[in-house]
Amino acid sequence: MGLACSAGDPEDDFELSKPAMEIDARVTDRLDAMNEAVKTQIRILILGASECGKSTVIKQMKILHSGGFTEEERGEEIKVIRDNTVASIQQLITGCRELEYKLEHKFEVLADQIMDIKDASSVKDDEISHIENLWKNSRMIKRAEEHRSLFYLLDSYKYFLDRIRNTFKPDYKASDQDILRARVTTLGIRETKFLIG
Repeated sequence: MGLACSAGDPEDDFELSKPAMEIDARVTDRLDAMNEAVKTQIRILILGASECGKSTVIKQMKILHSGGFTEEERGEEIKVIRDNTVASIQQLITGCRELEYKLEHKFEVLADQIMDIKDASSVKDDEISHIENLWKNSRMIKRAEEHRSLFYLLDSYKYFLDRIRNTFKPDYKASDQDILRARVTTLGIRETKFLIG
């Protein structure tokens, strides 16, 4: 037995492989372009404990390198900012109770009403007044504030409580500073891309 092989006409092979060569050239060019783009990318993994500033770094990068926040993003942050404001006064009230600082009689009912607020987006004008009154006038709230290291309190509590009237206006627009100070629990992995240069 024997084995025979024929190479065929080289012209036929060239004609058949020309479309394949064009596709190969396009794919190669695309891969080269992607490789060049990857060479200019810098990847940063930010790890840390809760509330150590990981999200704040990303927000600062967005302000510095991506032209800041869009109107849509600013609108989305309003709920977070209002939630932080209500949570701040609730945490101070809880701090008073944990430290056994009895609120002044005139503020007891107000404090209970404030603690009943579940959704900051539905806060009424009179509740805003109650929060502001308690924040500005209660000696026990001020005393709890002095001992804030003994209970959980958002780090930007003062910033938000001092601006409560502005924050709850119907036409309120979140500033960069408001967004930087806003806190929301970040779960999972988030990818954010910035164009630098």
